[in-house]
Amino acid sequence: MPYYFCRDRDCPVVYFAEDGSHTFEIQDVRERVFQKEMENRSVFVCYCFRYTVGDIQEEGATVDNSQIVAAINEGIRAGQCACDWRNPQGDCCLGNVVALIKSRS
Repeated sequence: MPYYFCRDRDCPVVYFAEDGSHTFEIQDVRERVFQKEMENRSVFVCYCFRYTVGDIQEEGATVDNSQIVAAINEGIRAGQCACDWRNPQGDCCLGNVVALIKSRS
């Protein structure tokens, strides 16, 4: 049975079954979820390379001069990314990192 990721920050559900028979809420998953705790400085935005909301806020860079974005891109090119396993949303976190940086501007 396929499960889907809920991106709605105001919803306690993280994963839900296609047929609605099962859900997993925030307290049911072991990893804290960026989309549910975007203001929490200690929550990972990048799960593969371990960058937190606080790391990105402290860097204070734009997307074009961010060392964090450069490091993530280099890790992706080196084949070190495993977002499909590590990131609760199941795909690349770089878009979340870029969106967070842009939201600060």
